[in-house]
Amino acid sequence: MLKKQEKNKENILLIGRGISSGLAVGRAFVFRDILDYEYQFYQIRTDKVEDEYKRIENAIDEVLKDLNESAKRIEKDLDENLADIFRAQKAYLQDKGLLDEFRKELAGELINAEEVVKRVMRRLEQRFSDVDEEILRQRSEDFRDLARRLLHSLRGIKAHTLERLPEGSVLVARHLVPSTTVFLSRKSAAAAVVETGGAGSHAALLTREMAIPAVTQIKNVYEKINMGDKVQVWLRLLFH
Repeated sequence: MLKKQEKNKENILLIGRGISSGLAVGRAFVFRDILDYEYQFYQIRTDKVEDEYKRIENAIDEVLKDLNESAKRIEKDLDENLADIFRAQKAYLQDKGLLDEFRKELAGELINAEEVVKRVMRRLEQRFSDVDEEILRQRSEDFRDLARRLLHSLRGIKAHTLERLPEGSVLVARHLVPSTTVFLSRKSAAAAVVETGGAGSHAALLTREMAIPAVTQIKNVYEKINMGDKVQVWLRLLFH
């Protein structure tokens, strides 16, 4: 559960699902990830297909390096098994079938690299999102996360917004994925409030290991919590 307090307004009680137990109070830091933003979409000429594909290849190379760094950081600071999250993402990104999908989309639709990445990765995300097995549903999260990483690279974004997360903040986000979670710490993040996600998600595993209280299933979270709101999070997990 969580309670938020806005200036000159009454307290509002929101009830969600706990994925990492604890108690925390802090100011809301509303994080909107790159997949929530609109960006320029444009058609390309046939003779530009290889140029756009090269942009995707370069982005993949950069993301693979970032995944290696993330795996090393988690293995050193938390747990070797959790580092496998990033090693698995690396394997997905190196799959020849994925590269073929990017090239096919480029040649068939004649659209820019950013739009190709978004479309292909969204299809892969949706393919696994409704399956019954938890381990397969996690792939949906992985492909969404990889799309985010690739778009950051294609746009030349080097720094992550959460690297500047004020100490003691309550992170508010629509999704919490590994590439976001690795920038949290017990010092900077008092807690996390998320719209979607389950107890078996990668983000849940990471926040529990980091001892960061987290609650999910808060619908329309951006409409209910604003930047700077005072937020109290308290929850207890019951495992069966």
